[in-house]
Amino acid sequence: TGRAAEVLGLQPRRSLADLLEAGGRIDQAMLQSVVEQHGSGLALVAAPQDIGPLEAIDSEQLHKAVELARKSYDYILMDLPTGLTNWSLTMLADASAIVMMVEQNLASLRQARRRLDLMRSVGIDRRHISIVVNRVERRLFGSIGLADVEEALGHDVLCAIHADAQNLGIAQDQGLLVHEVRSKSPYSADVDKLADALRLKLGDLA
Repeated sequence: TGRAAEVLGLQPRRSLADLLEAGGRIDQAMLQSVVEQHGSGLALVAAPQDIGPLEAIDSEQLHKAVELARKSYDYILMDLPTGLTNWSLTMLADASAIVMMVEQNLASLRQARRRLDLMRSVGIDRRHISIVVNRVERRLFGSIGLADVEEALGHDVLCAIHADAQNLGIAQDQGLLVHEVRSKSPYSADVDKLADALRLKLGDLA
């Protein structure tokens, strides 16, 4: 969504656009000049301020930026746009793990199934794909459960993130992490479980 800097309460002076426009000048020093440090220890390269055509992104230059980041950080997390493009499919093919967020409704599941089919068609190993169900509510009569999600997608669910709209909204408005708003937030606990599950999966795939 490109809102990571905003929800973390950061005001970056530079962004990914600076790296994409650097050409042959891109190096570790330039990467570090673009990175914004968060108090949690996370280092962020913010999304560009201006919205441009997704297909206009230079995939080769983006690849250079990612390779530089890999030399400095243990984990690189890319928040890709919803619409898949040639360059984003290339990034997904190079990724050690892919997290696909879905919700418990037919529209989301249909879109997720199409994306899974597309990724399979370009040779992406399904073992690298993890399904995470977002905004999980207490199950009501007739609602779509996690088992239904697995059946619809033909893919196991790695983790579920429970809805916590009130605390999440407060955190985003104040540029805080959810556990700083409410230490026992179910959302925060689920995110911790997701991080642990991904670390284990990356270890198994290594």
